[in-house]
Amino acid sequence: MAAARRQLLGERLVQAGLITREQLGKALREQMRTGELLGQVLIRLGMLSEEQLNRVLEAGERPSWEVSWGFAGFMP
Repeated sequence: MAAARRQLLGERLVQAGLITREQLGKALREQMRTGELLGQVLIRLGMLSEEQLNRVLEAGERPSWEVSWGFAGFMP
């Protein structure tokens, strides 16, 4: 079986409907300017909450079957 393509954080946030492509572009430009991590930029600009970011990051660490079956939302 082929290895799953690892998805970039920005793309995951857009696909989850948490930010728009326009917001992602603005945040990426700001990231290049400041050198901050993308998540930090998104939070600072008010585009994302820390809780939302943590949920997306945690979901990315779980096996895909766990996320697709909805178990990710029930983890403490």
